[in-house]
Amino acid sequence: MPVCYYSFTFQNLLSNMRQFERITQNPAVMAGKPCIRGLRMPVSVVVSHVARGRTTEEILTDFPYLEREDIEAAVNFKEKARASQ
Repeated sequence: MPVCYYSFTFQNLLSNMRQFERITQNPAVMAGKPCIRGLRMPVSVVVSHVARGRTTEEILTDFPYLEREDIEAAVNFKEKARASQ
């Protein structure tokens, strides 16, 4: 399962890339893990669903408060975080 590799690079990614407007970090929400739009939905959870082969439609059905753009942003964020390590 995904490991929290975001913490080291998260602030650099957010400050340099406006494409991650949907990814937020708040110490009071999910222990500061990167989340979708301030919701209690960590990026790592969304990415793990994608990694298991679930379609966007399946994820949106299970998590109706998410939007298609949230899933895209989570995957893009993960890719950029890995590339910057």
